[in-house]
Amino acid sequence: MYRKKNRIGLLLLPLAAFPVLKAQIIPLDTPEIIRVSVDTATGLAGIEWKASTSPNIEKYEAYYDSAILGQPGWRIAGTVDGDARQYTYTQLDPGTSDWTLSVLAYDTLGNRSNFTDSHSTMHLVAVYDSCNKTMGLTWSSYAGWDELVKYEAYVSVDGAPYTILHPSGTQDTTEMQLNIADNHRYCYFIKAISPTTHSFSNTACRTVTHPLYPSWIDAESASAVGPDSTTGRPTRRTSDRARSDARVRRCMRPRRRAGNARDG
Repeated sequence: MYRKKNRIGLLLLPLAAFPVLKAQIIPLDTPEIIRVSVDTATGLAGIEWKASTSPNIEKYEAYYDSAILGQPGWRIAGTVDGDARQYTYTQLDPGTSDWTLSVLAYDTLGNRSNFTDSHSTMHLVAVYDSCNKTMGLTWSSYAGWDELVKYEAYVSVDGAPYTILHPSGTQDTTEMQLNIADNHRYCYFIKAISPTTHSFSNTACRTVTHPLYPSWIDAESASAVGPDSTTGRPTRRTSDRARSDARVRRCMRPRRRAGNARDG
């Protein structure tokens, strides 16, 4: 009986002598974003990246920062296979805000990389000034590149081909177009340029309408202020009722129906 127990103990000894091996998560090499951009034809945001250098990459997951939606943190947008190098975000609207994007890599064993350094799209806003007949452009800066060469602003009037506003470009995130004509549709986008690639903003369009100035006004009273012809001192003369056939060059504020611009 004693020998039998001893044999059982000898059989169990090898199993107890070796620890149980646990699966290890091996961090993969992180992909590198080339650019994020808005497709000027579809209006959708997209991301392009360099592949992870780790072997056996099975898939990539595309993410966006949902802080704009009131829920800070990364939210998955979709998955593409390991041969893909780009992704289009169909659920985001670059016309309402800029978006911060990133990518993860996974291999066939379930190991994953860290998030890539994030990049952010540009968001363009066009504001019409009916007093000065100008269109002011402002946009959020492109975030993610080590070096930005310049920004270029492009305009299309009534569906004509886009042309650059100022060929020299700018380092600022503001631009202005002068001499805006009435009753036309103006569309704009911004191009950010790095030493190796470029990125586009959303397209911002405004349809400008402005009424003709009135040829005369009917007023209860009118005042004329100027020097007296005899004394040279300032005088103020007022009539109880005046009718003028002079053209009135009064600026119509945007809050009125006249002199405004609408989206689209």
